[in-house]
Parts: sequence; C-alpha cells; structure tokens
Amino acid sequence: MRSVFVLLLTASMGQAQEEKIYRGLTPEQLESTLQKGKIEFKKIPDKKANTFFYDFKAKTFNLRLYYLEGKQLMVDTLFQRCPWKRSTNWNLGTNFSRAGLGKDDMGAPSR
Repeated sequence: MRSVFVLLLTASMGQAQEEKIYRGLTPEQLESTLQKGKIEFKKIPDKKANTFFYDFKAKTFNLRLYYLEGKQLMVDTLFQRCPWKRSTNWNLGTNFSRAGLGKDDMGAPSR
C-alpha cells in the first residue's frame, strides 16, 4: 500500500524581478517556468484535451506535476505506508496540501 501526498505548486524565482500573475496558464508558460528553474522534465499528454503530466525528480523523489486545462496545477508523489490517522492529522493542519491513502498496485484497499 502506498500513501499519496498532493501539493499545490507554488513557484518562486527568488530574484528581485517583476512578478507575473497568470490568470490562465498555458503549457508553454509552465514549461518555460520549469526550464528557468532548471527542472528537467518529461511531458506526457493525457487522453483529455489540454491536460498534461510532467514527470521530474527533486532530490530522491519522483514527482508528477499535473497541468489541468490551464486552470489547476497539482503535484503528487508516493511515500511509504503510513497510518490513516497521520494523514488525517496532516490534512487538519494544512491549507494548501492534502495527504490521502490509495490502493496498491494490485488494487487492494488501504488497511
């Protein structure tokens, strides 16, 4: 069984430059931001139009960034099994991230 940890992506370039606010984000704008951050990624189109997955590595974690029609970004990764109470406590104390329990590769429910 694996736990899935989901985060909303917030990007900060850290330099004293004028910040851009995107009301709707194009795949090109997202890819440009990732490239400026020196993030190597693999772009995977989804079956749904204007939806893409970007797989990349951060330290020892394999991450997937979801681009959902230019309106929503989501990042997820897999962690080792943890008790459901721990993920519930995490969710109660956060505003911009969520933890959840999923099914293992065989489709068995969490225990």
